[in-house]
Parts: sequence; C-alpha cells; structure tokens
Amino acid sequence: MSTAQVGSFGALVLVTAVAACGAGATGRDGAVQWRLGDKVSGGHASWGPYQHGTQLLDDGILILANYGGGDASHAQAIEFGLDGSVKRKFASRASSLFLGDVQRLPSGNTLITYSTGQRIQEVDATDAVVLEIAAPTSNAFAYVEFRQSLYGLPLDIQQ
Repeated sequence: MSTAQVGSFGALVLVTAVAACGAGATGRDGAVQWRLGDKVSGGHASWGPYQHGTQLLDDGILILANYGGGDASHAQAIEFGLDGSVKRKFASRASSLFLGDVQRLPSGNTLITYSTGQRIQEVDATDAVVLEIAAPTSNAFAYVEFRQSLYGLPLDIQQ
C-alpha cells in the first residue's frame, strides 16, 4: 500500500507499508530527500515492522503503527515532527495487524481506524475518545477519510 501527498514544504511524500521504505519524501526529481526512519531515534524499528494510514501535517506526520513498537496486539497512532521527534503517542485501544488508518480532522481531533480490531475512534486533543464505531466481530474496516462532501478534493489537497 502506498499513498502520496504534497506537503507544504513542496516535496512529494510517498508512504508505504513496506518495512524497508517507511515514510519518506522525494523531490520533484525523484531523489529521496528525507526518510522518517533516518530521523527517528531507533529508526524504523521504533514503531514496528508495518505502518499504514499516514497523513502529512504542516509540521509533522501521523502514522498508524500496526505493531505499536513491536507488539502485534496493540496498534498505535504516533505523531512525529519532521525532525523525527515524537510529538505525541495516542493510547492504543485495539489491534490492527494490517490496514488501519489515522487522520487529523478539521476540528483538531484525530480519527484512528483499527482495521482488524473492528473499531474506529475519534479522539480529542487530550486523547479522550469522543466517538467510537464498532464493527460486528467478523468484519474489519480498511481505510477511512474524512470528507466535507462526496464531491471535490479532500481537504489536504488544495488546488
């Protein structure tokens, strides 16, 4: 799984779930200019072998660490600064062995999807759950995206 977003710093950010790649940025010429794993203390191993559902922020990047730093039973959303500093770790409230998602909402709250944990949670700035959606036991969620409308571009892509 790969996603692409254009950041406010003008680089194209390619994010993938492949452990060797992690989150990174390439310039318009295709040359790698920045890798999250090179910036974070402990490198890519600090959040485990897989990440999904990333979102580039103006001053950082959100990732859903499927193995929450090595523990397959606790996925964790983590916000990193572009310098690799850990700005925030959200409480792990479910597992997500694969898939999953994380997104900052316009309200400032954060939407976390624990795919195989069968739940979606919206948490506020204090990490309190303000909304939870649970799927029936045998179902899983995949990726989610907040949209003001079904029509037009997502909020993080401006024309």
